[in-house]
Amino acid sequence: MAIELSNLTFTNKADIVPISGTEQIINTGIANTFAGNDIITGTITGSDRFGILNSGTINTGAGDDIITGICDENTIIPGGGIRNEGGTINTDDGDDIITGTGQAGSGIFTSLGTINTGDGNDKIIGTAIDSGVNVNYQGIIDTGKGNDIITGTGGYGVENYFIITTGDGNDKITGNGTLTGGYGIVNVGTMDTGAGNDKITGTNTTGWGIYNYSGSTIDTGAGKDKIIGTGSTGIYNNGIINTGNGEDSIIADGGFNGIGSVFLGKDKDYLKGFGSGNFYGGSGKDTLELTTGNYTIGISGATVNFTSNGITMNTSEFEKLIAGSTKYDFASLTDGQTIIVA
Repeated sequence: MAIELSNLTFTNKADIVPISGTEQIINTGIANTFAGNDIITGTITGSDRFGILNSGTINTGAGDDIITGICDENTIIPGGGIRNEGGTINTDDGDDIITGTGQAGSGIFTSLGTINTGDGNDKIIGTAIDSGVNVNYQGIIDTGKGNDIITGTGGYGVENYFIITTGDGNDKITGNGTLTGGYGIVNVGTMDTGAGNDKITGTNTTGWGIYNYSGSTIDTGAGKDKIIGTGSTGIYNNGIINTGNGEDSIIADGGFNGIGSVFLGKDKDYLKGFGSGNFYGGSGKDTLELTTGNYTIGISGATVNFTSNGITMNTSEFEKLIAGSTKYDFASLTDGQTIIVA
């Protein structure tokens, strides 16, 4: 039988639910576990679909808390590890870990609700067949200050349809997509990693590493940030990617696509890959590295265009160009010039 979390009594010590055995966790009210290193584990049983199903409020208080949802039944569609729909999960300050493991469905799913891990070095890890971490309609994940990690592995690794924010700190968001033609990371909202040396990595070798939709924003804030997309298309951007101040790197292994804009901000930045879009190096000595191809250069005012096989990449505010073993100053490039990268 499932445990209704809000019916339990908690202490300021390390509370464990369930005390023994395995049970599904349901919460429709307000559950306060108070301070202490609390552990809540929900496991699917029988015909239940989610390890943890929350439509109320779960407050675990200060401490190094662990929330785990497990669904090991692969005949139930959709199922999942943790489903937070219309609810709030708040782990407060401390080095907290939230893990959702599913078969069908999502490892961690939040819609019309918030998952807030507070300050501390927190981890949110989702694994499932469909989606690792799914921030759905008006859902929010907020990991607060600290060196936080969000990792999603599934058909779609990390899906964001509203807000993911990791606050200040050296944060990592990693999406590993396994579905043929799927996404490592798909962003249809706002993804903001705050100040710090942040890293966003999306991988799907048969699809898109990172897909940023029109009207959507990826903002890594100040710091030495890295964005890496690996796939048939490394980074597909129809929105805005802004890496802020700091010596930032963006690498598209599989190239760029889309009509969006990339702003590298102030300081010495590095961009690797070729494809459509608009790319602004910002102030500082910025470098573009082209991958294999034959390129024709077009110059219009401060814009330098690179065209290959009918695809045009628009660049501004770059100073250095790496083309294979040859390096160029952008100031030395001429209109109509051809560059070959073997």
